[in-house]
Amino acid sequence: MRTLNDEEFRKYVKALQNGLMEVPVRKGRVVYITDIIAVTSLPKDMIIEILSRYKPPLPEGVEKILDDEVGNRLVYRYRRKRKE
Repeated sequence: MRTLNDEEFRKYVKALQNGLMEVPVRKGRVVYITDIIAVTSLPKDMIIEILSRYKPPLPEGVEKILDDEVGNRLVYRYRRKRKE
């Protein structure tokens, strides 16, 4: 995969953020990476890179993203700050 410049990368980040709002939330407040791929058409390696590099917040009601192609391996978990 070629290296993306910042402007290109931001477009994919936005596509992922929008897609996360549309994917089904499964039992246990989980989103599967295959659902994200289906909604966004982004490749799996790009989704994982965006999640690790940008660390976006997950939509309300979602705690983690699992890779259902690899035995439900944890791909990403966003830790919300506790309200004081």
